[in-house]
Amino acid sequence: MKYFTTPIYYVNDKPHIGHAYTSIAADIFSRFFRIFGDDDNVEKSGKSHVKFLTGTDEHGQKVARSAEKNGLQPIEFCNQVSKKFFDLKEILNLSNDDFIRTTEERHIKSATKMWNILMENGYIYKSFYEGWYSQKDEAFVPDNEVVDGFDKDGNKLEFLKEESYFFKLSEFGDRLLKFYDQNPDFISPNFYMNEVVSFVKSGLKDLSISRTSFSWGIKVPNDEKHVMYVWLDALCNYISAIGFGEDDDLKSLVGFDGDLWKNSYHLLGKDILKFHAVYWPAFLMAAGMMPPKKLYVHGWWTSEGKKMSKSLGNTVDPIEMVQNYGVDQFRYFLFKESNFGFDCNFSTQGFKNRINFELCNDFGNLVQRVLVLASKNSDESGNFRLNYNFSDEDLKFREKYSNVKKNLVNMMEKGQLTEYLNYVFSMIGDANKYVDQEKPWELLKKDETRFQVVISNLISAIIHFSVYLTPYMPS
Repeated sequence: MKYFTTPIYYVNDKPHIGHAYTSIAADIFSRFFRIFGDDDNVEKSGKSHVKFLTGTDEHGQKVARSAEKNGLQPIEFCNQVSKKFFDLKEILNLSNDDFIRTTEERHIKSATKMWNILMENGYIYKSFYEGWYSQKDEAFVPDNEVVDGFDKDGNKLEFLKEESYFFKLSEFGDRLLKFYDQNPDFISPNFYMNEVVSFVKSGLKDLSISRTSFSWGIKVPNDEKHVMYVWLDALCNYISAIGFGEDDDLKSLVGFDGDLWKNSYHLLGKDILKFHAVYWPAFLMAAGMMPPKKLYVHGWWTSEGKKMSKSLGNTVDPIEMVQNYGVDQFRYFLFKESNFGFDCNFSTQGFKNRINFELCNDFGNLVQRVLVLASKNSDESGNFRLNYNFSDEDLKFREKYSNVKKNLVNMMEKGQLTEYLNYVFSMIGDANKYVDQEKPWELLKKDETRFQVVISNLISAIIHFSVYLTPYMPS
């Protein structure tokens, strides 16, 4: 069983390339393990062994202000923007089984239950908070990261003082470090783990987890002048979607799919790593639950070598790209061009080159040559007579493309999405060499039996390549 999630997307803007990248990555993982999963118990039960969740994060001050700016009530604004993210399922050909919104009743019940458990277990207390607040991140910023009222990225901060509930994050430093030590593959790529460990070792302070200066959020139980901190609220979506909160009993997990949770994989951008690698595991530990199994972290996209921004006018609209070039082409480019985990650059010329030289010339040309030749040796009904009387050389080539599941699974487990594509295209390159070596167009004239063997081997190879590429290019 495997449970793949995207971060839930904040509804203060329309979908951009970063949203598309994470969503397609989660889709690739999900499609791959649906094809190559081998859980016998799942096969016997008839249930799918993979769940893929995405959705929208709809609470917080930014959403309330965006709604006001547009002359709408917050829920009306959320309904409009959330639909744009929901529609990505069709636009990007995503296979998500579920789409969650934090304004849904199932999520509100889940987040409320989490709060009540943390309170019951003694990890929440009320006090006052005074400090610099980032509206952009919906979080307070440590004093050592503030310069003249701005954060390290140049975003203007607000100085706030208000009553707040706090989570005892300071008690979890040693437990988190022990967890990281016992689970060295918790974060992929691994170099992000160093950043997280360094942050925790620098000392954790208790975390403000409620606000009173606005009202658009989930109400704190028994104290409705407070709304929950948007990150405590939002992170609970991952368990809301698999039944957490169906039962109000704080000691009960009725309805919660613990088997899926034990195999949960979060996909996220590096900008929200702290929330997923520090805060979220601490919340779960405090509630007596286990952290997710793994975090797959990716970098940012630049455009033509420059940081994307509206002011520069160099943002990439994924919907526009799909409309202009096709969804499979767009999906393929994102993961052939990038190195998952690192920052990557979008170039329109690079996009066209990938499509023309790799998809069209390498794979497309292979398919075209083989099928045209096969059609020339077909019977009146258009059927080609397959012949698997392979020679040792034929079997060597067949071995290269047919017995590779272990390699593919290994790369996918490690989050090596680009290496996977490179590996498949190296096999496609071998197939093109096999065509040039065997010269089937000459065999067609002088050795029909041998021609049928060579073409049969190539047809088999093309079928395998198509299966291997299906998670990336499902159409």
